[in-house]
Amino acid sequence: MARKKVEKTPLSPKEAASKEFAMTSCVHSGDPSYRFEVGDSVSIGALKNCVVDEVCEDGKYYGIKYGKDGACYGYWSWLDVRPIPTSLEAKYAQKDSPLFRMSFSNRSIESLLHMYYYFGVDMEPDYQRGSVWNDEDRVKLLDSIFAGREIGRFVFREVPYEESLEKKCMYEVVDGKQRLMTLYAFYENRFPYRGCFYNELPAEDKNWFGSAMTSLASLSDKVTKKDVLEVFVALNQNGRPIEEAVLNHAKKLLDDIR
Repeated sequence: MARKKVEKTPLSPKEAASKEFAMTSCVHSGDPSYRFEVGDSVSIGALKNCVVDEVCEDGKYYGIKYGKDGACYGYWSWLDVRPIPTSLEAKYAQKDSPLFRMSFSNRSIESLLHMYYYFGVDMEPDYQRGSVWNDEDRVKLLDSIFAGREIGRFVFREVPYEESLEKKCMYEVVDGKQRLMTLYAFYENRFPYRGCFYNELPAEDKNWFGSAMTSLASLSDKVTKKDVLEVFVALNQNGRPIEEAVLNHAKKLLDDIR
């Protein structure tokens, strides 16, 4: 007696779509560098109870059962299917770093200058360098602004209340001092840009300058001096143009705290 052929259940629209997506994503990922077998338990994002049900095209993508009792089904490219982690604890992620806690928000130059003039920004914390930019440096920054290019991010520290009363500043510049000095000096009409002072700019150019966007992270007033120095050193030791003596001074201050 001939054995009855078992027909495979047709894919649902959702399963068919996931299969098509998995096949498409494999086009750009090359040959798999790891593979699984049918029955292997695997990890796919936040999905629960993922088990390999099909190995497709020699492991380029997989059919996966998941959810309670494997009631759900879908297809994923090999890059989305990973071994189950042996540990949930971070090995390399430095979650206690103040850099991890920084959050940047978009700011216009006008808003940045408003913070400087109306809330006060301490430009001379003991780890910072003095004014070292020349006219060529300043012109290059303004070139970038008027050309619509990125001018880099800024980092401030919120000054603790008692300290702010003494300094008459609510913020302290951690990163971006030379750029901020250039912005307010030009705004104050203290040097010309390509022969033109700020007061001589056409209205449209003034609006362009003020509305140009950058981004700012503000460290909480609860961060320690050690945190601030770690941020300063981290942001300035990877190819940023800064005098070695300034960086070494900041590192020594940090070592003294440690």
